[in-house]
Amino acid sequence: NYAGKLRGEMQHLIEHRDSTALYLIGHLYLFFDSLICSVARTSESTGTQLREFYIHEAITFIENNYYKDISVEDIAAACGLDRSYFGKLFKSETGQSPHTFLLTYRMVKATDLLLQTRQSITEIGKLGGYENQMHFSRAFKNYYGLSPLQWRNAHKTSNN
Repeated sequence: NYAGKLRGEMQHLIEHRDSTALYLIGHLYLFFDSLICSVARTSESTGTQLREFYIHEAITFIENNYYKDISVEDIAAACGLDRSYFGKLFKSETGQSPHTFLLTYRMVKATDLLLQTRQSITEIGKLGGYENQMHFSRAFKNYYGLSPLQWRNAHKTSNN
């Protein structure tokens, strides 16, 4: 408890103000040490909170905009961060790149739509942020190993 140490050293200095200068300087250094440690500890927790804030903002931005043609640059800009720094921060906090997170989010949303609606593959692709149905189908197949239609057919029959 750094606050207790700070109070203790201040109290000690007040109670022993008639001591030798060297003695008082020693306790003054102990006071400064406690002060520095308390500030360092506060800035560490503030740094963690700030990183968590940025990640929360990024994920919220993705959740609210995944269906648009957004890029990692757009997500970083929404957080007010440089793209390079944002990418490193996001990866260190989530374990995946922002691009991979966005792709995964879009694919999960697409599978939800494939199962829960009768919308066409083109419409689902557009709802997932892909204006071009071929790009959507290619990305989906690269992610799941099946085309969206094959995936829908395989999962619709297994759920009935």
